[in-house]
Amino acid sequence: MKLNPIRLTGDWEEGFALDYNAKKISWTGSNIFGYPKLNYEYTEIGEILYYMKEFDEYAKCQELADIMAEFLRSEWKIADKIDGIIAAPVTADLPNAPLYKLVKMIGDRTEKPVSVNFFAKLTVGEIKALDDREKIDIYRNNIKKMKKLQSRGNILVVDDFYNTGTTMKSLAGLLKEDINLDKLYVLTAVLNKKID
Repeated sequence: MKLNPIRLTGDWEEGFALDYNAKKISWTGSNIFGYPKLNYEYTEIGEILYYMKEFDEYAKCQELADIMAEFLRSEWKIADKIDGIIAAPVTADLPNAPLYKLVKMIGDRTEKPVSVNFFAKLTVGEIKALDDREKIDIYRNNIKKMKKLQSRGNILVVDDFYNTGTTMKSLAGLLKEDINLDKLYVLTAVLNKKID
């Protein structure tokens, strides 16, 4: 599979999304309830992620974990630099959320310890309409760090989607407060493409 790694900038050492979620997203109108109807032309990674999340397809989760672990080892070459992997928190309290399964599989494939409950979201609502500064302030107050690193090391935070970067920036801020953090890296499966 051909990847299109996209550099993610923020308060971390390095970060990447493997590709855009879609090659093209077009608005096709609204449904009876007023919600937008969108037509997605997914990238290969975007399609795998779609089936993994929407239909909880275990095989797609394994496929994406293989791709992400291989990217860490062969392309980005940081698998030997990280000491642990942390999953971004999911919106609802779902211990078997597809993202958590994915992160556990990446940990297995890279032989790194994983935490899927290092952070928790304090609310289930998504905060979409605010500007980035307001989102960072609100997310910072709605994401709680539940644990502390027990020894010094480099951490990789993994998420499925990267939109505005608000969640990842909030997580980075909370992790930077941990005295045992050396370097922080971030990896997401996809970067969301804007609607055409």
